[in-house]
Amino acid sequence: MTDSHIHIGQFREKYYDFDIVFDIVFGSGKIDKIAYPSTSSCIDNVEYDFVFKEIEKAQKKYSDVAIPLFWIIPD
Repeated sequence: MTDSHIHIGQFREKYYDFDIVFDIVFGSGKIDKIAYPSTSSCIDNVEYDFVFKEIEKAQKKYSDVAIPLFWIIPD
């Protein structure tokens, strides 16, 4: 099973840490693999290095079960 609608990162005033999100998802025992983007890419004037670092940290721990998606916001 794959769920490609898991988000990590900054969303409005709350930050969703990948460890917390992934622990909840995989802790369910129902999901084998996920694909995920970082909503931090939606921050106005975001420095994409910040987004890359978020994804890099997640991949160091979850590379066998999580596939990163990279969003680029045209604005």
